[in-house]
Amino acid sequence: MIVMSIYLKIALGLLIAAFVCQLIGFAAPYWNSYSYSSLGLWQACNQVQCYEYHASAKISAVRAFEVIGFIILAVVLLLLLIYICKDANPILILISLILCFVAAGCILLGVIIWAAGGYGSGLSWAFVLCIIAGILALIAGILLIPERRSRVIIVRGGGGGTVQTRTTTTTVTVSRR
Repeated sequence: MIVMSIYLKIALGLLIAAFVCQLIGFAAPYWNSYSYSSLGLWQACNQVQCYEYHASAKISAVRAFEVIGFIILAVVLLLLLIYICKDANPILILISLILCFVAAGCILLGVIIWAAGGYGSGLSWAFVLCIIAGILALIAGILLIPERRSRVIIVRGGGGGTVQTRTTTTTVTVSRR
């Protein structure tokens, strides 16, 4: 039986949604749409066909940040699956939450470079999907913070078992003299 906190369940769901949004968003040729054409990170399309185009330095930077963000999201999902199924090591949660923030930063930085690079008019749905992916990764990272502080202890006895969740907190008292 796999025991997960509500924070981990929600974070995992958000990360899966962010992964799918990022995959579709950065692969689709609809970052900008105009009346008879569209432009993406990898292709430009008109009414008849899609074709690759020569990327400027700004578009190459956007491509790099979006791909790095996608790869980091895949790594975070893999780490969380290892955490859930194999090894409930709190270091895996710490690495995952840090990588969530890094992925969100990369994705949102790519979006900002695209919008600031002169492509800000005619923004389309694939561009918005990448924004959503970055925001979902950021929220998932925030939700993994309380998960790092909780410990799940399984106590087995007799014929059945009980599951207890214990949250560890540190209280610091400061007094003035």
